[in-house]
Amino acid sequence: VQTCALPISRPARQATWPTVLGFVSIVYAIIAFFTNIVTMAAPFVAPVGLRMAGVTVDPGMGLPGGIIMGGLVLGVVGVLLSILLVVGAVGLIRRTPSGVALLKIWSVLAVSAAVLAIGVGFFSIEPNTDLQLEIQSAFQDLLREQNPSDSDEAIRNAGLDQDRESMRKSSIQNLAIFGSMPLLYPLLLGIFLTGERREREVRAWT
Repeated sequence: VQTCALPISRPARQATWPTVLGFVSIVYAIIAFFTNIVTMAAPFVAPVGLRMAGVTVDPGMGLPGGIIMGGLVLGVVGVLLSILLVVGAVGLIRRTPSGVALLKIWSVLAVSAAVLAIGVGFFSIEPNTDLQLEIQSAFQDLLREQNPSDSDEAIRNAGLDQDRESMRKSSIQNLAIFGSMPLLYPLLLGIFLTGERREREVRAWT
């Protein structure tokens, strides 16, 4: 006796989005990991590079100790969150509900850390403006020493004639743009994973 098999829907375990989203999350985590490492090292490494260029700045780029400490703490948190994201992404690729749970936790923590980073950046605006003015003044002195006759034109061409207010506005704009970027992926990921359809698929993995 022959029976006619009824068509069945593809199992949720074979859906492609966990693999795609998992690998995207791993790439994001790697970028975030090294970005946080560079950010933590910048206040200590940048002065060395500036001294090699003939510009002397105070240790820690002249930033207040509290801001440097806040940046270091946020950097460490960012590194740990990158590791958590990798673990959750691997679990997602393997279609484990625990991997999805870790990614949801990461989304909440990453958004919180990004908001705190914006707050630290806001309090860093004035010290950063002072630092930019100091560096600009130092480079102006170098150009005047190298080319006394055409130094003013060289300074204008190099964009080293900005005043404090223009630098401050530029810092605020950069904070708004680059400070909000780390919010996007965790927000989108959290919204995607908490959708009703996705939760039904994840329950089917058990």
